[in-house]
Amino acid sequence: MDSKRQRSLQDIQNKITKILNETGACDHDFEFIQQKALQLQSIFQNIQQSCSEYFQQMNDIEEAMQDDIKKFFMENLQQMKQQIEDFSDILTQRSQLHEETLKNLQNIQILNSQLMGSKEQWNQS
Repeated sequence: MDSKRQRSLQDIQNKITKILNETGACDHDFEFIQQKALQLQSIFQNIQQSCSEYFQQMNDIEEAMQDDIKKFFMENLQQMKQQIEDFSDILTQRSQLHEETLKNLQNIQILNSQLMGSKEQWNQS
């Protein structure tokens, strides 16, 4: 790319020289134009460098944002996982309580049947 620019600059300088020769301009005019062309070249290089730096900064910002987004979602996923585990524990506890309640109800029915049987025996005697 640099050699292409060099050739392009050389072409421009050759065209300027040709125009100056055709118009009868003196060497002082050529040197002045050449100096301005070099200044323009420097300005364009500075612009190119600034653009490169800007795009690199934008890439860095984008990467940082992607990392922040990943971190945010991973934290949220971890919280959701914990909430699901907590909810699962609560469901397990409720299931155990439900089983205990059913056992207690069965025991109450057995005791009630025994009580009724005892009451009938008592009434018969």
